[in-house]
Amino acid sequence: MTDPEHDIAEGAPHGPRPVQPGERWFLLALTVFSALALWQSYGISGFTSASGPGVFPMLAAATMLATALGLTLARLARAGAGPRGLAGLAWIVPPRTGLFLVFVLGFVLLVPRLGFMVAAGLFLFASIAVNWRRGVPASAAVTAVVLLLVWLVFRVAFQVVLPSGTLWTSVF
Repeated sequence: MTDPEHDIAEGAPHGPRPVQPGERWFLLALTVFSALALWQSYGISGFTSASGPGVFPMLAAATMLATALGLTLARLARAGAGPRGLAGLAWIVPPRTGLFLVFVLGFVLLVPRLGFMVAAGLFLFASIAVNWRRGVPASAAVTAVVLLLVWLVFRVAFQVVLPSGTLWTSVF
């Protein structure tokens, strides 16, 4: 048994630290991910040989799972600290980060419909306008330059066919 005054995992040397908002959910997700990694690594070759191709991935995943389970069980028993509810969510994911998550989700959803260049243009314009705060003309100019560079690099230099979107085929 370790001395809690000097336990690195417990926030030494000031004793155990309180559980932060979202920490338990993160540890539960880490435990589930580790279990899935162990399942996937078992699927490589099972326990057929001690030197088989799946042994190292299984050992790594089993170590991850054991560590994640230990941390999760230790944190589930401890009292939480910090804000809860929407305030806790804002502490974990600040509003600006949440806004950019919405921007990225919008980009992913719009690419098949509008095409890469239009969706990227909307995403870039919104991102630049929110971050730079120099007004619509400046944000539009930077967006146009970046889109031109993206088009030149991918379409002209590397000859990558960028998705054009389904909306334009039905309109034109």
